[in-house]
Amino acid sequence: MKLFLAVIAIIIAATGLVSAQSTKQNDALEQEIRKLEQAQVNALLQNDLAAMKRNWAKDYIVNNPFSQAVKASGRSDSHWYFDIFFVHSRN
Repeated sequence: MKLFLAVIAIIIAATGLVSAQSTKQNDALEQEIRKLEQAQVNALLQNDLAAMKRNWAKDYIVNNPFSQAVKASGRSDSHWYFDIFFVHSRN
């Protein structure tokens, strides 16, 4: 019986340690995501298309100001500048 209780205590302690590590990893991941999101927002506010494109995947799909889903890679820079200006001028 003592052995059984000892095993249960070890399992509970190990679960707590794993949970704490998982929380730390999640916090670090969340901070990284927030940092990347803020960089994207800053690039948008500064009309920095090159910085925005660096954050996008090759198959990134966006909604343009006309509520159309389009592939980011298939658009010319002039289209992006129009969309950015259009969005800012309406707000």
